[in-house]
Amino acid sequence: MDEAPRGVDRTLKPNIVETVEPYRFKNCSGELAQGEADRIRRYLRGLGLTSQDVLIVTLPKGRNATRDVQRRRTMTSLLLAVPAQKRFIGATDFRDDCKSDSEGIIRVVRTLSVEADCEAGAIPNGCTTAKNLSAMLVNPADTFLPQPTTAGGYTRPTE
Repeated sequence: MDEAPRGVDRTLKPNIVETVEPYRFKNCSGELAQGEADRIRRYLRGLGLTSQDVLIVTLPKGRNATRDVQRRRTMTSLLLAVPAQKRFIGATDFRDDCKSDSEGIIRVVRTLSVEADCEAGAIPNGCTTAKNLSAMLVNPADTFLPQPTTAGGYTRPTE
């Protein structure tokens, strides 16, 4: 069976770079240790972020809804001066115990450019249109969102 032709918007592909930085709240708390907050600030300052960059902050599940709100406020306050766009993702389960996670991640995504992916299956003349569109994008990050980060909290892989 032949695959249906792809539209022009489906042929545009972002070229992105990204980095992930883990962080940790104080145990069963909505606060960061001062040293942890300073480390995050230094890390982000070293990246030279702009308003076209995106921070995806995964908030670990606290022991209750109040703690989750406190964690969101802590990270919002910490990242207030960072010029990048911010998206916060938190767990949505109903846990209510202190065995919850304290480690989250900050994912930084930068869209470098947008190119046309002219594989077979594109609509007729779609490749030309896609190449023209990709060349006209002044701020590529305005058009593309990064792939979703795990929404259920973050578990750091063992090394």
